[in-house]
Amino acid sequence: MLALRDSCRAHGLKVQGVRISVDELAADQGWAIVLAPANHFELMDAVTDKWVRVYNGGQPRLVAMSEFRQQYQGYALVPEGGARPGPRDKNRDVLQRPIWELSTLAGGQLIHFSLPVRNEASESLRITELCQSPRTTPAAPLPALPVDVPPHGVTNLDLLARVREWPVAQSHWALRTTSRNHPVIVVSAVALVDSVVSVCPAMLDYGPVARGEAATMPVEVVGLPHRGVRVTRIDSGSGEIQSRVTYEAEDDEGYRCTLEVELRPREERGEREFNDRLTIHTNYGPVPAIRIPVRAQLSH
Repeated sequence: MLALRDSCRAHGLKVQGVRISVDELAADQGWAIVLAPANHFELMDAVTDKWVRVYNGGQPRLVAMSEFRQQYQGYALVPEGGARPGPRDKNRDVLQRPIWELSTLAGGQLIHFSLPVRNEASESLRITELCQSPRTTPAAPLPALPVDVPPHGVTNLDLLARVREWPVAQSHWALRTTSRNHPVIVVSAVALVDSVVSVCPAMLDYGPVARGEAATMPVEVVGLPHRGVRVTRIDSGSGEIQSRVTYEAEDDEGYRCTLEVELRPREERGEREFNDRLTIHTNYGPVPAIRIPVRAQLSH
């Protein structure tokens, strides 16, 4: 650890070696270089009650807190004066929620969540690019980048990503910014993925739709055989989306339910884009609801 400390200092990073508990690291919410088994070092930069984000070979990964507690050796390198990267009164750009813990999701489902980015600087901050780690679920930022965060303000950056069919899905995205203090902001998401029930398509994009006129698209919900999966209710955020079941059956090949989803935007809508979501409720406990984004470009 002394050699690593000296190497950090030689590169201008002022750190100190400390004996510190996991709870103290979690309470500080700063970054640290921690000693792992077999004299191996990892960078830790985010902690929740259930997960710790570490970097090995430059790539982020989430480690369960229970596993991290077993592996942690009790020693870490932290910035001199504490584990925070700098005084709180300096200009800092903060991703208010670096690790997202999602509920159990259906395989292939699209997730849509907002990332509040706070700019504490006295000049505008621009998010210029979304970079993805290898094997990460592809994501699309909404609105399209670049996005500006005003001085001392907050901007929500929405991410739309498809859940891969893994037992535990981890995804990591890096936001490149114009900030001198935080040129890269990393956000991570973790969820249990259940392949018992799935939905296709995972997003309804109607394309151009005239206000006051109807457009329809089918949605199919599929469940594995002998699991008793059923669609119990369908909701939408507004009365502009209506749905009905056109086919429902279960046999040795599984459960299938086909929905006809009608979008009829109100004539008085002033926006050029329609954004809502359809929620399909099921009787399957691990995945009680599947949310499908609904989009359209509105015309007269």
